[in-house]
Parts: sequence; structure tokens; C-alpha cells
Amino acid sequence: MDCLEFLGLPTVLHKEKKLKEMDSNEKSKLLQQQENSIILNWDSCDIETQNRLKQQLGSIDKQILHYDQLLSFSNWTFSKYTYEERKQKQMYQWDIFYCELGHNIGTEKNKTRPVLIIQKTKGYLNAKTIMIAPITIGENFTNLYKHEILIDHTERGKIRGKIDLSHIRSIDRSRLDEKYSDRLLKENEYISRFGKGNYETTQSKVNKALKRLFSIDE
Repeated sequence: MDCLEFLGLPTVLHKEKKLKEMDSNEKSKLLQQQENSIILNWDSCDIETQNRLKQQLGSIDKQILHYDQLLSFSNWTFSKYTYEERKQKQMYQWDIFYCELGHNIGTEKNKTRPVLIIQKTKGYLNAKTIMIAPITIGENFTNLYKHEILIDHTERGKIRGKIDLSHIRSIDRSRLDEKYSDRLLKENEYISRFGKGNYETTQSKVNKALKRLFSIDE
């Protein structure tokens, strides 16, 4: 078995099973192939980076923005290669954490930004992955899409912006800060702050939008 076939095995359990079937010579050969492939990949990345650095994009402003993208990508690649696992002592649905989303493809949300925990945490507190929705910071948003929910009030008042449910994703918890930054208000907290009234919580708006987004019947 060569290193690409081994890489293509679906899970770690499959790979551990395959290793038990191999003798020491086969393992040594596989290890050498892996080492050569890693070096080849890094060399290919270096060549591609050099080619992109040589691209002539017209104005110096365009060149700077182009280099900024390359720098973001290379920084994120190195961060993933050297990342340290982080553990949150407490996490609840509707908490807001800062999250390292990294450098992604196309219009996917990038870099460090606040995200909303949309997954129920009861029974999943020790899960290694969690469902989140990214938040775009700001206050003067107009013409929101149906999948965008404005954050009106939070526990600490730190986060103002819109929740983008079109970019929900499952992430490893190591991407999150160790402590939450803010939290959406509960219904009783609206009443204690603003008096009795007909309040629709941000949580309720998110739940309704998710049902529309995924065509879930009431």
C-alpha cells in the first residue's frame, strides 16, 4: 500500500487496522513515501507562491491586496500546522465566542470573528465539534436577507451585528476562545431590563429563520 492509498482510508480506525496487517518493512516503506510526499507538497506550495508573487496586477494597490491574501493564507496554514488545543470550561447555546475561522475559499467567512453557538449544548458539552453561525460586526445594516438576523441586545452589550445563518458550520472547539465574549438575552432578561412587553428574542428569530432555511415544517 502506498501513502496515497493509506491517506484515502476513511477513518483512523481503518488506518490502525491496516497498520496491524503490515510488517515492519512495509511500514518503513510507507513512512519514507509519506516523508517524500510531504516535502514534495511543500516544494509545490513554494513554487506556486513564487508564481503568484510574480503576477503583475496593474496598480500597486491591487498588488498589495493580492499579497495580503497570500499572507493571510500562509499565516493560517502555519497556524493550523502548529495549533494548540483549547478547551472551554463552560459553553451554552446562544453564547457568543470569538473564533478563528482561518483563510477559506471564495465568499466563505474568514479570519477571527464572533460566532453564535446555535447547537444545544445539553448532552453535548464535551463534544469536540460544535455548530456555529458567524457574526458580522456593525450597527447600520439595511436590507437584511431572510437568513440574516440582527442582534439587538446582549448580556454584556459587547457584540452588535448580524448573524449569518447561510454560513452555519460545524467546527472543532479548538478554534474558539477559552471564554465566551457575550450572550444573547433570554426572554426574562428582556422583561427585567425593559419592563413587560411583547418581546421577540433573537433566539426566536434565529429558530424561525433556520426553519425557513431548511424547509422544516412547524
